[in-house]
Amino acid sequence: MYQVDNPSIASFEDAENEWVIRGAVLMRGDMFMHGEFVPSKVISEAAKHVGVSLHDMNHRGTGFMLPNGQMVPPDISYFVGFQDNYVYDEDKKSLYVDIHIMKNDSKSNTEWKTYYDICQRAGRMPNLSAYGQKQASIIRASKLGIDVSAYGLRPEQNVRCLNFLSITAGSTVYQGACNDRDGCGIPLASEILPHDISCDEEYQNYLNKRIKQIGG
Repeated sequence: MYQVDNPSIASFEDAENEWVIRGAVLMRGDMFMHGEFVPSKVISEAAKHVGVSLHDMNHRGTGFMLPNGQMVPPDISYFVGFQDNYVYDEDKKSLYVDIHIMKNDSKSNTEWKTYYDICQRAGRMPNLSAYGQKQASIIRASKLGIDVSAYGLRPEQNVRCLNFLSITAGSTVYQGACNDRDGCGIPLASEILPHDISCDEEYQNYLNKRIKQIGG
């Protein structure tokens, strides 16, 4: 989960059929997240392969794995919109997107908009999180290209480092912890084997169908 440091970076539009947040930060690079290092180059590459992806609330649309291994199943009713215009800023190490929330969805008009209004009054952006598939490998901390001592690590230590990420959805999250180190308390992505770098075909067809339903 990531939040915008400066709320003025993103803008809010009240269009006829949708609410739009332009320039929201979905991910940040060259930092540790959930104990894994997320390189900028991995996020930048992932952004090149995303056109339009669905947006849900609390990752309930995609479903997610609990720490005990139990899967919270996907619930299509939690998809409230989509995001597009993925742009990665190398200088700010941030992945920006435009988020479109459909007004004709019951959850949009109650839960999502209420949460956004509360955040707006507090002078901050809603908490956002990315969902997808990932690969990670073990490398020496000295090879990360950052000051690892800031994370309490020694250069000779081994750490997990993301080497592949495929973003399939985004989420507005208002459950669990919220900071760049620990995230939202809901897993960022599902682990995949090195040879399996594509989404399940049936699930991808499901996502495409939902995009058409909400007008993405």
